[in-house]
Amino acid sequence: MQASRTFFLCCLAACAAAAALMLLMPHYAGMAHTLIGFYTLAAMVTAARMALRA
Repeated sequence: MQASRTFFLCCLAACAAAAALMLLMPHYAGMAHTLIGFYTLAAMVTAARMALRA
């Protein structure tokens, strides 16, 4: 698998893990929001780069 696809899938998995963190431990919701935003942004940038290369 290409490195960009692997990184994209890792970003999505980390975003899902941060969402689970927010649901399971509400006192970490602020940190989870930051992580969700960061990993969503990274996934969007990676997806755009993959789309431009294809």
